[in-house]
Amino acid sequence: MPIHQTPFTVTTRGRGPVEITHHVNEHLRQSGLETGLCHVFCCHTSASLTITENADPTVLRDLEGHLVRTIPDGDPRYAHDMEGPDDMSAHIRSVLTGTGLTVPFARGRLSLGTWQGIFLWEHRTHGHGRRVIVTCQGEAPASTSMPSESRGVEADVGELRQVLTTLTAERDQALAELHRATAALAEMQGRIQASEDTRTELQAIMARLRDIGGG
Repeated sequence: MPIHQTPFTVTTRGRGPVEITHHVNEHLRQSGLETGLCHVFCCHTSASLTITENADPTVLRDLEGHLVRTIPDGDPRYAHDMEGPDDMSAHIRSVLTGTGLTVPFARGRLSLGTWQGIFLWEHRTHGHGRRVIVTCQGEAPASTSMPSESRGVEADVGELRQVLTTLTAERDQALAELHRATAALAEMQGRIQASEDTRTELQAIMARLRDIGGG
């Protein structure tokens, strides 16, 4: 049974999940295989792989928040802290979430659920280059050992949909943050206006007192 294996690198920006579904699908497409199993492996001890929802970004924030609360950085009980307070906590996160995934594929596409995505989870607070290996094993199409043109187009459309989903989630997150910032600015402006009104009122009272005293 044919096996196709290729590595790629994910550049992270710090702690948190990064979706790599489109990368894995692209490596699967290049393999030319039709049906089989795709194994994804992360070559690090402070990053991991997981499958979770890729539609609502709050899911990713909640997952990261849970790990932050459950596995705190700088716990004085840790003996291993050679690389800083996030060192041992990153190793624990990696062990608990795992560094390898196996996903079936059919018709040259990963058989993921509608809202499922594959994520590389960075567990260090600073960004790193993370090496991932994709190994595909399965059967090639009966008519040819190479992907057909139509299947290639289908794969491209699927990848575009994945990218669109990711961009939409990022847009929604940015809009939510913008709304929060706008509300905070409005609240601050209100406080400033209230402070100015109070100062004006105090000045009027002082002027009145001077008038009374002068009279």
